[in-house]
Amino acid sequence: MSLYGIKDSANLTLFSKKTGKPVLYSDYCNQTSLNMTADTVYAMKKTARAISWDTSKEGTLTMEMQVFDLKWIALLMGSLEELSAAPTSIAWAKREILTAASAGAAMTIEGGTPEADSLTVYKLGKDGISLGDEVAATGYDLSGDSLTVTGSAKDEKFCVFYLTNLANSRKFTVSGDKYPTGYRVVFDTMIRDTDQQDHFVQFDFYNLRPKAQMELTMSAEDVCTLSVEWDVLVDNENRFFDFIYLDDEAAGDDDNTNTNTETPTPTPSDPTYTDEDFEVVDEPTGNPSTQGWYVKDPESGEYSLTDDETVDNEKTYYTLKTSG
Repeated sequence: MSLYGIKDSANLTLFSKKTGKPVLYSDYCNQTSLNMTADTVYAMKKTARAISWDTSKEGTLTMEMQVFDLKWIALLMGSLEELSAAPTSIAWAKREILTAASAGAAMTIEGGTPEADSLTVYKLGKDGISLGDEVAATGYDLSGDSLTVTGSAKDEKFCVFYLTNLANSRKFTVSGDKYPTGYRVVFDTMIRDTDQQDHFVQFDFYNLRPKAQMELTMSAEDVCTLSVEWDVLVDNENRFFDFIYLDDEAAGDDDNTNTNTETPTPTPSDPTYTDEDFEVVDEPTGNPSTQGWYVKDPESGEYSLTDDETVDNEKTYYTLKTSG
């Protein structure tokens, strides 16, 4: 019987519980931790514990990342569907320092044309940061992105605040009555045996729900770390998760080489994956969708997860090559 060790953080794919389709793929977590606990009650023999029973099994899953998709923030706040909307024009708040090239000269606002009634103008303090007196609306003229302050002196500096619309913007709103929903989450990682051979394994969590809490510390000294904590819940069949691995000994794999075709599931548009990363599934059988197989669009060349529940002999199915 082989012995194994793990020294890697798992890659993970989130699937919507509502649609069954993948929502997020992550291969950038620095740490993924699973903690399962249970309460124990005892029958006492005088003052000694004689019999024990376990009850109330529960689990938590923790992920830590320092690079991340912005969808994670929306997911934790229950606003993922809103973030998925198409880009649009959104008003951004801007602050800008302007300098009069000569007395009474017009100054160009570089950040964009201010929205109506959004502009506020201050004289800039000598330290270049603090605000001086506010310039009344009657003391300046704004035409498009051109600002002229009445009576301004040569090289006089002004600080302006305004809103301007920028195209191709996205946003999500954190609301007091919206919370994250549940997901099926698949973890992929490699384990190594004492013969120094790597093997692909998978954790399939049936029912995870992220806790609606988040801490983002933005520091000039330390890299921000985003932590996501999940409640590991049971599904309708009282299952927490499956641990899936290839039994090499039962398969007669004498050299202990990993031949598992179950592979990590990236988002189909992930630009880090090319044709060289995929291989054809030989003699496919079973349910292609639950095995994480892909089909290739003949026109775009892009790969996407198949929805087929039975093998279509007219199609070619693909799976990611296992690294290691």
